[in-house]
Amino acid sequence: MRVLLIQPPRPYSSHDSDWLNSTPIGLAYIAAVLREAGHTIDVLDMPSQGLTPESVEGVMRRFRPEVVGCSVATVGYLPALRALTVCKRCDPTVTTILGGIHATFEDTDAASQESVDYVVRNEGEHTIVQLLDCIEKQHSPQALRGITYHHSTLVRAEDAPPVSDLDALPFPAHDLFPLSHYPEYGMVAVNTSRGCAHKCIFCSTRSMFRTYRFRSAESVVEELKYVHELYPKKKILVGDDTFTLNRKRAMKICSLIREEGLDIDWNCETRVDTIDDEMLSELKKAGCYAVYYGLETGSQENLDRVRKGTTVQKGVEAVGKAFSAGIDQTLVGFILGFPWEKEADIEKSIALVLHLRKKFGLNLIAYGKFPIPFPGTELVDMIEQGDITVYQGMYQNWEDYQGYKPIMVTEHIARNRLHELYLEFCAACLSRPRK
Repeated sequence: MRVLLIQPPRPYSSHDSDWLNSTPIGLAYIAAVLREAGHTIDVLDMPSQGLTPESVEGVMRRFRPEVVGCSVATVGYLPALRALTVCKRCDPTVTTILGGIHATFEDTDAASQESVDYVVRNEGEHTIVQLLDCIEKQHSPQALRGITYHHSTLVRAEDAPPVSDLDALPFPAHDLFPLSHYPEYGMVAVNTSRGCAHKCIFCSTRSMFRTYRFRSAESVVEELKYVHELYPKKKILVGDDTFTLNRKRAMKICSLIREEGLDIDWNCETRVDTIDDEMLSELKKAGCYAVYYGLETGSQENLDRVRKGTTVQKGVEAVGKAFSAGIDQTLVGFILGFPWEKEADIEKSIALVLHLRKKFGLNLIAYGKFPIPFPGTELVDMIEQGDITVYQGMYQNWEDYQGYKPIMVTEHIARNRLHELYLEFCAACLSRPRK
């Protein structure tokens, strides 16, 4: 079958960093398994080309797909529906499938949309192949797991199990995403694990992937070699939530990169309690030029309340260790304005950023955002239970889920004052250290 896979456009956010300018790894995995199953694949990565949902009409006329699949995060949900509406208008017979993290947790809403025929929940590699087999053979999909759809009434099948062996999946179809479409600083995304072992109340990764699994070091390095051959001048984004969670494996990946003589520039996200001097030194030797830590807040009380499981002091020490190891760039992320926060909590975050910028200079990049009650997070449960109040018109207004507008009411800080504190924080992030 001819299958068009779409990464929908997302509203621009001032918080989008260079870390987000990378190939859509989830879509690349889906493209790979469908191609392996014998389907003809075309991809349309709309954010990389600055395309609107209406732009899909040209591809529909040219490629004439029988199936269109779209992967969505929350801010891309409404643009995805608009793109699929255009697909249906071009060809009412085309089968449309929605997947991704937002579709997983808002599947009943997504399946009720006229432009959506099927929703694939959680990890879609196995489910999508089975679903297309049913569509191609005109069989009923009622025996499939992991899908939601309407057939006279809403059908919500039981969950499909997580992919048990990540090494068994084909490498993502990196070759289908021409990097000439990306900004000069655009990167190729590579994932070496799935899931998260922690329980932060603002993150949906644990709910989405359910269990933490990782690929073998050998498989990871083989993919890195493949990517480097395809795009030798491009940097690589290791998209794991915590690359160094399995210390032995991370060290082995670094060792194999050096043994293979791979001259690559890459970055990764990790936690401040999963690194040490030796680990950071090995990352540096293997070509890692930047690390990202989610420090979240300068208030230990707040850090405990969001169940981060670490300390403010460990965060400061982790930044220092990265610079001592020669890592060129350290990014630190903060979340400001949880419903229970007081001004003093945010002021501690501002003070921490000022301290880090003064101590480590311009190679310390900090940014912050307001907390977002993404579907699949404990914050949503707290809202639904009445423990958190939201601003009128903001809750589930998906295109505003970008982090620069407060959605949840801060009981101790007026909304205007919260904005003022946020601007003070942004100013601290941009402060220039005195020589």
